[in-house]
Amino acid sequence: MNEIFLEKFTVLDFAFLEDSDIRGESYYCSARLSGVLDHRGFVYDFGPAKNHLKKVIDEEFDHRFLVNQILKKEESDSYSIQTEKFSYQAPQSAYAYVQEDTLNKKKLEHEIVKAVMRSMPASVTSVEIELQEASRFRNEANYSYTHGLPYHEGNCQRLVHGHRNPIEVYVRGDRAPEREFFLAKLWENAHFTQRRIISKGIDSLESLKDGRRDRNNDQLISMGYGANQGSFSLTIPVSKIVLMSNEPSVENIAQLAYRTILEEYNQNDGLVVKVYEGLNKGAICRSL
Repeated sequence: MNEIFLEKFTVLDFAFLEDSDIRGESYYCSARLSGVLDHRGFVYDFGPAKNHLKKVIDEEFDHRFLVNQILKKEESDSYSIQTEKFSYQAPQSAYAYVQEDTLNKKKLEHEIVKAVMRSMPASVTSVEIELQEASRFRNEANYSYTHGLPYHEGNCQRLVHGHRNPIEVYVRGDRAPEREFFLAKLWENAHFTQRRIISKGIDSLESLKDGRRDRNNDQLISMGYGANQGSFSLTIPVSKIVLMSNEPSVENIAQLAYRTILEEYNQNDGLVVKVYEGLNKGAICRSL
């Protein structure tokens, strides 16, 4: 038997349900493909193999809300899911259905394997997928979050998609771990949202400043918007919310992180904040 491998060929960003709560996550994706050699001496040419694996992951799992329960069909192409802590309504394309009682990394790997094997060439007899968290998460500040960008041209317009990422803060060229962990703790498991899309419960947010949390407020708040992919609506507790005055893009989140650090520590001399969106991309905000 012959085997090839592709390490960290893409990143999978998604949201999922954990204890009736929504969370964001990001994993590096690696793969091993076993099989027989074709007439060219390949199990699967690396270029097409990478494109094939990435296409399936991007189209069926990436930037989706992973669920393991049957969705309720609403009007048009809209589907909903509801727990005690939240409700979400979105087009079917915004979800990925995982046929498992509980969702964990191993079971998600298994679901991805089933999806990619549906269209593998005959030379490939088996596939292994490994989802890996960033090794830096073991020691460095990081946080998971969800958001949605109605004006995004791609799948970021889905109101509940998520990421888990590091955050870096520098003061006069040196890393400032205390400030990094302050932001990571403040924003862990939050949903970033713009004030203008809130349709119900806005009165409960009058005293909440941009970038801050009210973790003891369980009042439900609703939000929603229309985008190219359809209509999205979400109801979650105020305790989940990080408010923003503008779109929750990574560029605006970087500016928000900068202002929040400045407010908390009252220092902007040589301040640089590097905010990731997932694992390999992001935005930087620095003092002039």
